[in-house]
Amino acid sequence: MHPVPRRRTTGCPPTCPVYLPEAGRIPSRSGVLIEAATQLKNVGGIDIEEVLAELGPDPYCDGDHVQGANSFVISVPRPGDKGTKALRVHVSHDDKGRTRYAVIRVGVFWIGPDSLEYDRTAHGSGRRSDALRVQYGDAREGEDYHYSNGSRARPGAPTVNNITLAGDGTYRAGDITEDGKHGPWVGRPGRYSSTRVPEKSEQATRRIIYKLTQHWRKQPGLEELRAAHDRHHAPHRKADHDRRAERLRAQVEQLAAELAEQEEAAAAQAALLKQKQSEPGEGEA
Repeated sequence: MHPVPRRRTTGCPPTCPVYLPEAGRIPSRSGVLIEAATQLKNVGGIDIEEVLAELGPDPYCDGDHVQGANSFVISVPRPGDKGTKALRVHVSHDDKGRTRYAVIRVGVFWIGPDSLEYDRTAHGSGRRSDALRVQYGDAREGEDYHYSNGSRARPGAPTVNNITLAGDGTYRAGDITEDGKHGPWVGRPGRYSSTRVPEKSEQATRRIIYKLTQHWRKQPGLEELRAAHDRHHAPHRKADHDRRAERLRAQVEQLAAELAEQEEAAAAQAALLKQKQSEPGEGEA
């Protein structure tokens, strides 16, 4: 007899927030037991006082909070637009200002500010771009998942229409559309142009990302996430600005030397003009 294969239910590894408790207020033991007694009253109930006595003092005070995972539900079209399906999404954050969305039965999406857009558009001015970057799946420290290296699928990579996604894509929150026709690049393992997924899978993925983006934009702590992103990238950004400033200082010194040289030459010519003007004119004694 062959063993029954284990059903994939989370779309992400055991580190996925789906395995964490919900963030928020910790219910008291007595509150849990009262609820349990209510549910079990038809089968005999339980002795609340006896159970509490056996458990000893509650290690958590009433009103304590746990930093677990929050969750919400999104509704996306089914393949072929045959109705909709509900997907539960577990949410957590990292110290880089990114939000991790673990979509049950799909996989993991990371959404946060696009750090590369800062370098492409700020031109050293220090302005912060509002472009976003979505990453498909988690990433192990020190691993290279870029397209130039074959774009391997990350742990917990989303699977949409039976296609495992890879890489990442940039977009602006205001440009992505609910119908999935506009949005970030959606790729799969491979190199460069051969990595694009079929149009239907691309649109299905973008529809999910659209819903996640709406949540990302409305998060109560969004400004703190942006600030965390800026703090994380501040060291290398400062180093880059320092390099730019050093190059500019060298250019300024070079230009200052050239300016002084030109001003000296102009002064010499002005002296010649003054000398000529002071000489007697033709026909004068």
